[in-house]
Amino acid sequence: MKRNILLFAVIIACFTFHSCETTEIPETKVLVENFDQLEQFCPSYEVKLKNGMMVFDSKIAFDVTLVEILNTDPDMVDNWYKSIGVETFYKVFNDVLAAEEAIETNLYSLPKEEQEYWIQKGEFHSDEYTKAIEEGILVKSNEEGNSTYDYNLADKTVAPLVNKDGLVQIEGKIHQYQENSIIIVNKVDVSDLKSDKLGLNEKAIIIDYSDCNLKSINTYNWTRKDSDYAKDGRRHRALFWIDGHSELVIHQFPDGSWTNDHCSDYIDCTFYLRIVCQKKNFWGNWVWETSVPSTTINANWSYNYGSYDSDPYITYGCGLYDRDISYVPSYSCSPNPNSVCPTSPISNLILTGNNYYYPVTPHGRWHTTTAYFFSHPFDVSGSATATFSGDYDKDFDYSW
Repeated sequence: MKRNILLFAVIIACFTFHSCETTEIPETKVLVENFDQLEQFCPSYEVKLKNGMMVFDSKIAFDVTLVEILNTDPDMVDNWYKSIGVETFYKVFNDVLAAEEAIETNLYSLPKEEQEYWIQKGEFHSDEYTKAIEEGILVKSNEEGNSTYDYNLADKTVAPLVNKDGLVQIEGKIHQYQENSIIIVNKVDVSDLKSDKLGLNEKAIIIDYSDCNLKSINTYNWTRKDSDYAKDGRRHRALFWIDGHSELVIHQFPDGSWTNDHCSDYIDCTFYLRIVCQKKNFWGNWVWETSVPSTTINANWSYNYGSYDSDPYITYGCGLYDRDISYVPSYSCSPNPNSVCPTSPISNLILTGNNYYYPVTPHGRWHTTTAYFFSHPFDVSGSATATFSGDYDKDFDYSW
């Protein structure tokens, strides 16, 4: 990706994580509340702005804002982005989607003989599409007969909240999401990142996952995906599935010691609901649908992970005795009861967007909040169903 930002102190594939006011740090000023008097998205949690990067005080604020955006009309979200002066991967995707649709609309308005001419000329794309691909914001599908594109991010769920440099700040730590990795830096200015001044000092988390890129063999996987799309018989198809797996993260500490398959201070978890709606375009290739059907989702799940915090013979790290824990400490939507919450259960959730990576708890990278380490990653069990509106020939029903 063309992002001239070097964060060589740390490279890790990770996640650690009121009002309609958006504030600028350090000036702490309220930005335009109503962009050109247009209706816009209003997050439940405060979103601050720092050097063109969104700032969240907690992981729950970050997670809730993500799912609130996916539950909001994209035009309202776009107005919010414009009002705070941020351009995200999600915004770029939607801009490209609109530009590609405009080309098709124009082609279908032509007389038949002219349509045949453009069919023979072969598929072409909008300037917005070309720019997004060249900048590395989006990546083209390599599937035969498929002209879709997707976020060029290691964790695609964050697309609505990272700027075009892949940057966001969560709980005081700057995260940069890249194509194959996620970098986390503690207590550093974005100016340092952009001027390549960041060194191995107290500002950085000195853990480098880029060299070893190890994942524990102590892994749980609950991915469920139907091999067939739902079809409506009119050049449209839709698919819903669960992407879920969790691993302990193996890495080396500054003192030279290593975590292992049954002892780590980090757990990785991928857990999201995936929604795809496509149509055949002017040239007969599958592309993203703009007039998407609504998707009604119901899901219920529980999870647990292992911790050595009950071992009476240790005060730090790992021991011989562990216990299963079925909740994540200090993680609750209760301060904002009216907000959409990514926790179980999900009842009759209706979504009307496309290419959704809808994250649910405990998605992300989790670091221990105590002196005790983890003994095994998240193990998730549950069920989920999805129904697409219209004349689609099937629903989706998964359990694990």
